[in-house]
Amino acid sequence: MMDETSEPATARCPGPSVQDYLDQDSRPVPPALRYERNDYLGSEDIDTARFTSREWAEREMRQVWRRVWQFACLESEIPEVGDHEVYEIGDDSLIVVRTAPDEIRAYVNVCLHRGRKLRTGGGNVSEFRCSFHGFTWSLDGTMQTPPCAWDFPHVTPEKFALPEAQVATWRGFVFINMDPYAESFDSYRGTFDDYYIWPLENRYKSLHIAKVLPCNWKIAQDAFIESFHVIATHPQMLTWLADANSQYDVMADQPNWNRMINIQGAPSPHVADSVTEEDVLETFYDSRSFYAAAQGRDLVMQEGDELPAIPPGGTARQVLAARMREQLAATSQQDFSETPDTELLDAINYLLFPNFNPWGGAKSNIIYRFRPNGLDPDSCTAEIIFMSSPKQPGETRPGEDPLGARGHALRRHPRTRRARARLRPGLREPALRPAGPEGDAQAGHHAGELPGEPHPPLQPDARPVDEQVTHRVAVRPSGVELEVLDGEDVFTAARRLGYRWPTLCGGKGTCRTCFVQVDEGAENCSPVGPLEREGIEALRRPVDGLTRLACRLRVEGPVTVTKRGVRRPVQE
Repeated sequence: MMDETSEPATARCPGPSVQDYLDQDSRPVPPALRYERNDYLGSEDIDTARFTSREWAEREMRQVWRRVWQFACLESEIPEVGDHEVYEIGDDSLIVVRTAPDEIRAYVNVCLHRGRKLRTGGGNVSEFRCSFHGFTWSLDGTMQTPPCAWDFPHVTPEKFALPEAQVATWRGFVFINMDPYAESFDSYRGTFDDYYIWPLENRYKSLHIAKVLPCNWKIAQDAFIESFHVIATHPQMLTWLADANSQYDVMADQPNWNRMINIQGAPSPHVADSVTEEDVLETFYDSRSFYAAAQGRDLVMQEGDELPAIPPGGTARQVLAARMREQLAATSQQDFSETPDTELLDAINYLLFPNFNPWGGAKSNIIYRFRPNGLDPDSCTAEIIFMSSPKQPGETRPGEDPLGARGHALRRHPRTRRARARLRPGLREPALRPAGPEGDAQAGHHAGELPGEPHPPLQPDARPVDEQVTHRVAVRPSGVELEVLDGEDVFTAARRLGYRWPTLCGGKGTCRTCFVQVDEGAENCSPVGPLEREGIEALRRPVDGLTRLACRLRVEGPVTVTKRGVRRPVQE
């Protein structure tokens, strides 16, 4: 426990600050990003009961979730009158419905007769009818004449309207508050709008992933609003990500929002003395900078490409920003000539408490959402939403959520038995997703070609299929089994079968032929990072006098498969 007389700790490590880097930006930086403030709010210990106690989880439901403004859905998910989404939080369920072209309401999702849910998922209806006894409410929440009305003389439509929550919209997002006496959403946001300057209302949802994590919602959210964990969890990023000198904006008079700015394209202070500008550039490309790539900023090197040269006196950060600017202009047909380097490269992450985490940036943006999974203090629902920009200014948005039926199932039925089975820890989102726009969806987490590039066709093989198949890879957690042909790697096989292999989104499996665990797809699908090379070399070494090839490596030469699953060369 910190002594009350203790002095506040230093807010950041020595060395260049975020603002020092912004001073060197090649373009003018907007005032919103020049703001820096870190009020000391204390460093006392936090009781672990806040993260583990069922009693505390129930207290949070009463005193937090039922009293604060929270992100429920997107306006674009309910474009027509009667369109609705079910928003679940703790043991509460609400129907968020468009009741008129310019009106959205939120009702408690419960029949006032016997307490059954009126809706188990989203869709479009003209009224809300309980499937148990047929009690019905209009879209405006008023009760219609009940069935067998003579048995309910005490029930009048005026007294049995569906209870409502407050609703507000902001830049295309719908927020609800179950407290009828709560402050307005405009007041709740405080100065947030002055510092989040990107037009989310002009973007569309291109991807929505939901998973149940085996931890408290606050633990999950904490990991995405700090970069302290990089040194242990992502050490391969230290050469190009300035973790320890991130900027954290925390304001005592703005308790409902905060911000983190993390510089990319510059080394961590932990390793800066031993890293050259060329190291920064090379490792940035090696690791594919998946945080930036996930927002449609993929600077992956293609085979045969040369690293761009750093001019005398220049920096890797300047070169990377210039390349980002060129690539975004080419892929979106928009002008980024005046966009500052920081908006192209850096992780700019906001939290509007309790469950709205939008990233800032010049192109597409990530939205995180974390919320309790029922009243279980040891699990939560974590969601990632990609908000993408239409290619041309003024271009109409394409349809939302290209994940299709499965994406809707994850969003609309997070607490049904079937969805719980899909989402329980260890068995969640399929590791393989369809190819094309459904699988791409700004997916910098995916390995392979840039979106839109056709995969080269495979040459037909005249041999019987049994002779062609050299590996059978069971992909976790979906259970999909890939048949890898002679001369293929896992990634090529996945593409041939209509899937993409996401290297950083849980794409793991085990080969049932050689019993080698497949962790990150194929070696040749992306540049291999320095920490990965050692593992690949270990897989190439002989085992018990035999040569065991990992499925992640391209098969070279004729091979046979033993019953024990160990692959060895055919004797000439």
